[in-house]
Amino acid sequence: MSQRIVALLATLFMVAATGLCGAAGEARVSTQTLPNGMRVTLTQDTLTDIAAFHLALVISPADIPEANTGARELIQQLMLNRLRSAIQPDGELRELAEAIAADATFAISSEAEYVEARVSVPSDMLPLALDAVAEAFFADTQYTDEEVTAARDQLVDAFGRAASSVTDRTYRLFRRALLGKSPLAEDIASTLAGISGMTAEDAHSLRRDLYVPARCSIALVTPLREDDAAAAVATAFAKYGAPAAPLALGPVKPADASAVRVAEGTDMALASMVVGVPLPGYGTRDFVAGQVAFMILGGKGGRLISDTRLSHGMGLALPKSVYEQQPAIEMVAPGPMSVPFLGAHIVANPAFIEDVREVVLAHFASIAAGKFTEEELAGARDQLANQYAIAYDSYSARAQFINLNAVFGGDAGLYAELPKLVDTITAEDVTRVAREYFATHAIGLQMPAS
Repeated sequence: MSQRIVALLATLFMVAATGLCGAAGEARVSTQTLPNGMRVTLTQDTLTDIAAFHLALVISPADIPEANTGARELIQQLMLNRLRSAIQPDGELRELAEAIAADATFAISSEAEYVEARVSVPSDMLPLALDAVAEAFFADTQYTDEEVTAARDQLVDAFGRAASSVTDRTYRLFRRALLGKSPLAEDIASTLAGISGMTAEDAHSLRRDLYVPARCSIALVTPLREDDAAAAVATAFAKYGAPAAPLALGPVKPADASAVRVAEGTDMALASMVVGVPLPGYGTRDFVAGQVAFMILGGKGGRLISDTRLSHGMGLALPKSVYEQQPAIEMVAPGPMSVPFLGAHIVANPAFIEDVREVVLAHFASIAAGKFTEEELAGARDQLANQYAIAYDSYSARAQFINLNAVFGGDAGLYAELPKLVDTITAEDVTRVAREYFATHAIGLQMPAS
C-alpha cells in the first residue's frame, strides 16, 4: 500500500532537485495579482542557483458539466502528450530536456480540486520553463481527433489500473461517504463515461472556458531579486486571459451525518476499510490541532498503528515476517483540500470488520475525551514540526507548500506561520477540535463477493 492514496497521478519526468534551504520563515514571502487575476507568490533564496515554481489551476469536478465528467483528466493528458513531444532532444523545448537529464524537475499532475505543475530548473532557464507552462495551460490550442483518441486510451488504461486496486476503490468509497453528493466524490465509471463521449471540439471549448489565469495561483522560490522574478512571471503569463478578479474555490462541506459506503469485490479475499473523520479548514490554527491529533493516532508510535489488533490484521493469522514488513493498517494524513480529513486504511478478516470499526472509532473517541498524555502531545508536536521541516527540504516542495497554502488557506504567508503554530497547540485545543469534528465519521468498505 502506498504512503498516500491518490485518485489519479499522471506524472511527467519526475526527478527531484534538492538544495540547502533556509529555516522556515527566514525568507520574505510577497504576493501580487496580475491584471488577468493570476495570483503570484514570490520568495527569494540566495543560497541556491535553482529556480522552482508550483502552479495550481483551481478546477474541480464541480466545475465540469455532468455530460463531460473526466474533462479535467482528458485535457491534462492532452497537455502532457504535447509537452512530452516538445521536451525531447529534438523537440521545441530541447533545452529543458537537457536540464531534466541533469536533475531538473518538470511535472504536471491532477488532484481532486486542482491541476498542478511542479518545476525546478537552473535559474537562467526560469523564463523558458515559465513560458512552456504558460503555453501548455493557457494558449488557445486546437487538438486533433487523433490526439484525443490517444489521450482517451491512455486514461482508460490508467483508470483501469486504478479500478484494479482494492485500496484505491476503498478510498473512493470513503470519499463518497465523507462528501455525500458533492461532485468531488466522483467515481471511475462516470468519469470514463464522460471521457468516452468527448470530442476534440469539446476539449477545446472546455479548456478555453476553464483554463484561465484567474483560476490560477503560482509560487516561486528563486535566487532572483523580487522584481526580476515578478517580471519573468508577467512576461510568461500576463498575455493570457482577460482582466479579471481571482476566482476562489467554491464551498465544499462534508456530509452532515456519519455515513458508510459498501461494495463487493470479486478479486479480494480480505475486507478493506477506510475510516476517517473531517478536520477544520486548511491553514487554520484548528487545522494544526487536527494534525497534532493525527500524530497522536497515526504518527510514529501512534495509538492506531501501535494497536496490534489492527497492525497484525484483525482475525488474520499473519506471520511476523509479513506484518512487520507490511502492517495491516496504513494512515491517511491530512492534506490541503477543501474538506481535510484524517483516516486509516485497514485490511482484516471479513468476519471481524465490525470489530475493526469499533476499535478505530474508540481510538478517535479517546482523543475527543482528552484521554492522552502530555508525553503523547509533546511527541506528536515534535513529529509534526519535523514534517513541516521536510516540506522545505527541496525548493520544488517548498514552492508547492507555499502555493497550496495560498490556494486552500487563503494566505501564502502561512508558509512561515504554520510551523510556528505547532508549539502553541495545547491539550485543550486538540480535545476541543476532536470533540467537534470527530462527532461524525465516514467509512468506505469493500467486502469479498459472497
